[in-house]
Parts: sequence; C-alpha cells; structure tokens
Amino acid sequence: MKLSLKIIFILLAGLAILSLNSAAIAEETKQEEKKVKVEKVMKSTEGEISGLSNNFIAILYGSDAKTSYEIALDIGKDVKIEHKNSLKDIGVGDIVGVNYEETIETKEGEKPRVVARVAKVIKFIKAAQVIPETSALVSKEAESQQQEVK
Repeated sequence: MKLSLKIIFILLAGLAILSLNSAAIAEETKQEEKKVKVEKVMKSTEGEISGLSNNFIAILYGSDAKTSYEIALDIGKDVKIEHKNSLKDIGVGDIVGVNYEETIETKEGEKPRVVARVAKVIKFIKAAQVIPETSALVSKEAESQQQEVK
C-alpha cells in the first residue's frame, strides 16, 4: 500500500511540474508576442517599370551618378489599375504611379524591418519611349548588303 501511495505522489508531483512548466512556456510566448509590433503604412512611388509579371512589379524610381533606385512590389489580388483596362495593357518601360502598402515589423530592441510591400493601385502615366532607327544605322546596313551583292 505504501508503494502505491509513493507512485501516486510521484505521478501527481510530475503532473504539477508539467503544468507549471506549460504555464511558464505560455507566459513566455505571450511576452514574445508583445515584443513584436506590426505596422501597415500606405506609400506611393512613380517611375519606369523594369520588371513585370502577374504577381510582381519592379519600378525604377530614381538615379544619381552612381546608383539606380528600384523597388520591388508584390501585386495584390485586389489591385486596381487606372487609365488602362488591365495589367496586361501595361509593360516594361511604361511610366506608372503605384500606391502600395508596406508592412513593417519591429521587434523590441531591434531596428524596424520591411516584411512586405504590396501594390494596391497601379496608375498608367505614359507609354514606354520608342526609339526609332536612325538613318546612320540604316545606311550602314544598306552599305553592307550592297557589298555582299557585289
């Protein structure tokens, strides 16, 4: 009888330790969750499309003597297209304005970091610039073709 009481006592003590440990883990998880701040901010940019797919757009929005500045954005399923019928009517080289939602995550004691950028509105501004062939290029090609004929 004494042996079974000892076993029951040991089992109860073990259960108590496990429940206290579970409570401590739950509290620690809550503390970690409280330390992360997520903020969503609407922003906008304007520039030339440098890359485009059904779910992604890249915009060259500026440059200086040493650097070109580009931003990559996911395209949300609910994206609104202005001044064109659909995303298929816009292409690389076109000038657009984009309103996008930026999600910023800040963990306590760390610098904020951008975790997502999603385009919400893409506004067509201007078609890509078409560069016509110059007469100098055409005449050089014509000369080479004439020399081949001779």
